[in-house]
Amino acid sequence: MWNEIVFGTFLLVGTDQAVLNGLYEDLQKAPSESEAAEIASDIQSIWNESGSPTIDLLMRRAIVAERRKDFPLARSIYDRIVIIDPSYHEVWFRRATLNVMEENYSEALKDMNAAVEREPRHYYAWLGLAFIIERLGGKHEALEAIQESLKIYPNFQPAKEFEKKLKPQIEGLPL
Repeated sequence: MWNEIVFGTFLLVGTDQAVLNGLYEDLQKAPSESEAAEIASDIQSIWNESGSPTIDLLMRRAIVAERRKDFPLARSIYDRIVIIDPSYHEVWFRRATLNVMEENYSEALKDMNAAVEREPRHYYAWLGLAFIIERLGGKHEALEAIQESLKIYPNFQPAKEFEKKLKPQIEGLPL
């Protein structure tokens, strides 16, 4: 029975990966913002499914704690998830976001990098990296991170707006 459960989990993960690959292709080719937003929503739904009911439950509890501004509880839960499954990119992204809310940019940078390492197509993580790097004074590097986000999701409005804000600040500066 254990082999069936493990096999079923791997099969599901493989299927999700194939679906994700197709969605990312569709996201890059989406002809409109609204169509891209629908595809992005589907991608985010897959991101939120870890493949483990335990981790999914813990993630929901951490997000509720975060929304209630109970950051110590949210951090504690995210820390436990990282120990249980350090390969799950979304927990690194959520913990990075929590660090940003607490203005702990050095830890946020570490966690956001971990999210991108685990899922290089995580356009929100690339945008998060851009935000953190810009806060730390790296405007050129922040723009590069924004451009990575836009390569994945060309119609990503928050990235477009950040790029529009950042570009004039670095025009004319030596590269």
